[in-house]
Amino acid sequence: MLKSFTPQAITTHLSHPCFSRKPSARQRLIAIPHKSDNRRLLECIHAPVENSTSPPVLFIHGAFHAAWCFGLLQDYLQERGIESFAVSLRNHGNSWRSSGYDAVTLTTLSRDVEDAVRHLFIRNGKLIPYILVGHSMGGAVGGVPPAALLLLFSFSPIGPQTTWLSNWYHRHHLATIGSIIGMRPKTIFDSPNLVRDAFFHQGTPNEIVDKIYSLMEEDEALFSMLDLTVKNVFKGGREAAVRVATHPDSPLQNRIGVFCASEDKIINEKVWTETSQVYHTTPVIIEGVGHDGFLDMEYEKIGSEIFSWLEEKTESIKGRA
Repeated sequence: MLKSFTPQAITTHLSHPCFSRKPSARQRLIAIPHKSDNRRLLECIHAPVENSTSPPVLFIHGAFHAAWCFGLLQDYLQERGIESFAVSLRNHGNSWRSSGYDAVTLTTLSRDVEDAVRHLFIRNGKLIPYILVGHSMGGAVGGVPPAALLLLFSFSPIGPQTTWLSNWYHRHHLATIGSIIGMRPKTIFDSPNLVRDAFFHQGTPNEIVDKIYSLMEEDEALFSMLDLTVKNVFKGGREAAVRVATHPDSPLQNRIGVFCASEDKIINEKVWTETSQVYHTTPVIIEGVGHDGFLDMEYEKIGSEIFSWLEEKTESIKGRA
């Protein structure tokens, strides 16, 4: 049975600053410079915690989103003593915009993650332990290896990802064909109805669906979407992914989580099952939420699962440090 929410509850939910692409009162903005050009700045939203004993979290967003989308989760974790950072990759949010001649691929987006890690987590010349949470496409964007990795409703990093496109084609073939013919990725999700089907579920209030539709990036880099769909995203393919996850010298051994949304129409069971098998872990399936469930009315359900996982991995990191 679908839950119903009062107009007042929906209004209160949408009053969070993240729905205006802004940090909350407890968060602050950081400008992260490109390592070779200080004029190229990445937007970063920081939710600080004084005297935190947990490794900080770095959130990486998916396609058509930016750092703002993690605002509710950042507040949730901050209240529980976990510091976090959310970065807008180039051409997203308020980060720098490349020219039309620059090919933005998953490789170039990975360099943005490396710049962020270098700026945020290198202290006195040493990389401190941090935890990477990659949502959707963000889970396929690499960078400096973290102490732990959480794939949140994410694509498998072993690619290629043709499953999502064929799945979406069967659901919305005209939108998919239009996107390919027009070479414009957003055509796939270019209406509130498509956004609902892609990112939410039937019980999500219309006001939230409409708001997210209005906040999505006008377009996504074509080359990065092609990378995601047709290439082996993870360097070295399946063997490399297995080694990273299971080799006794790997910092990620037993520290990779695969979180899934039961109502997700993009990352379906086939994708999350394969990803979990590669990483030798059991998927955490969160019932009753969609691909963007952390922006929905029941975002705390996701926050609780993430917090529990982070607590467990934090103890593991401390024990091995």
